[in-house]
Amino acid sequence: MHGISGPNNQAKAGKVKAYRCGHVGRLTSNGACPECRAKYDAAYYETNKTKITSRAIQWNLDNKDKRKEICQRSYEKNKAKILQKAKEKRQAEPAKELAKCRARQTSQIQRMPKWADKKAIEAFYELARQKTKETGIPHHVDHVIPLRGKSVSGFHVESNLRVITSAENLSKGAKLPDTMAP
Repeated sequence: MHGISGPNNQAKAGKVKAYRCGHVGRLTSNGACPECRAKYDAAYYETNKTKITSRAIQWNLDNKDKRKEICQRSYEKNKAKILQKAKEKRQAEPAKELAKCRARQTSQIQRMPKWADKKAIEAFYELARQKTKETGIPHHVDHVIPLRGKSVSGFHVESNLRVITSAENLSKGAKLPDTMAP
């Protein structure tokens, strides 16, 4: 027997391991059977779901900056994959994407009072387009007070608009700027 065959010989080659429980699986650093560990973890989670969830929520509240940093690093690491997945989703569901776009447009129209200066609003969108073209960095028109905020909603008027980078706008979401938060 010069070739590697069978679970024990493969385990010796470092590929898989035959565990005492009878499972054959990848070799782990702690020597635990991955299949049995997964079953144990699932059962533990079901038994302690409330405790685990509340602990995670509390950690997130206590470590907002650290969580933001972790999410940002993860996004940067997987940016191409995330953007590709989003693009595929938009292409797979064009009707859903169109409905989302129309809902936003309708929201803007309903948030635009008759006294709004439409030319001034258009100028913001033109400025964003120009900045994107000049710098190569995508720019968005941001509503300083979001149109659909949790605590307050703003209008689609020139005094509530500003041009910022898309990264800033997407990270802000539908939140008030830090300087205005209650």
